[in-house]
Amino acid sequence: MRIEVNPQPPPASSTTVIVPAPAPAVPAPPQVLNADQIKAHLVRADTIYANRIQADEVRGQIHQTRDVRIGDTRGEIKAPEVAASVIYADEITANSVVAQNVYVRDLRRR
Repeated sequence: MRIEVNPQPPPASSTTVIVPAPAPAVPAPPQVLNADQIKAHLVRADTIYANRIQADEVRGQIHQTRDVRIGDTRGEIKAPEVAASVIYADEITANSVVAQNVYVRDLRRR
């Protein structure tokens, strides 16, 4: 019995490069947010100006003021979380409000 083997050239060296998928783009929160009314589970900002806040928890330095001048606010925002650098709102209803400084006329704990 005779077995013939034809030599084959060695396989070409191949390099596999795996490029990870780019991370999904997360939009940055707006710098300033103006609204008549905000209803959310969590409201976050560096500074919040509001005439009325109803919340279970408010974290940050609270400044009671007689009148907060909101300016031109329109519309209502309903979302699980609302975040901005500065928030101007006539009324905020939330479970948690977190900000460095909260300027508010009427603060009510729920």
